[in-house]
Amino acid sequence: MFDHSAEFGTGPAFNLDAPPQTREEFRARAAQWKANLRRTVQIRNASELVPHLPAPGESIHALMMGNYDFMLVLSSILRAQDQPCLHLRLSTLAFNKKNVSELGRLFDEGIIQRITLLCADYMDRMNSDIFRCAVEEIAEKRQQTVATARTHAKVSLLEYPNAYYAIEGSANLRTNKNIEQVTVIHDRSVHDWFEEWIDWEAEHG
Repeated sequence: MFDHSAEFGTGPAFNLDAPPQTREEFRARAAQWKANLRRTVQIRNASELVPHLPAPGESIHALMMGNYDFMLVLSSILRAQDQPCLHLRLSTLAFNKKNVSELGRLFDEGIIQRITLLCADYMDRMNSDIFRCAVEEIAEKRQQTVATARTHAKVSLLEYPNAYYAIEGSANLRTNKNIEQVTVIHDRSVHDWFEEWIDWEAEHG
């Protein structure tokens, strides 16, 4: 199992050896402390959504209640395994820069060895700064695959040496306030069916 000590980029906001010197500094550090606390709760909730992966031929069904993003769920699943994911394939309508940063951390830490990120062409047209961030961080810096297509599908594929998982649901990678459904399937035929489609779109999109 991988070390979680620095996962998701969280950290303490207050250093008792160096207390804030001004009211503005206190307010800024208090706001950061609240943000870190909120993030800690989000990470805990995300990790509890899928506490373990299903056995071969089985599936797990769950509901996200809108207070954390699906990328945190994926990170929790990936970090809980005792071996790296050989290839993480993602299809999503939309994502944000925090999602891109987390994908980069997972790759840099060796938790995933390959990334294919397929998103809707909407991202390139309507959120070009975020899409460009993904291209720079995932494709250019780490030599992984980022592509667009006319897609609204939300699918994540986790390929391990002896296990293949497909995660289907309604959630994008980024946070929203809606209830979302998630289904985790341990079945190679389902994984490979989606793999063929995602790889084709990534090559031809």
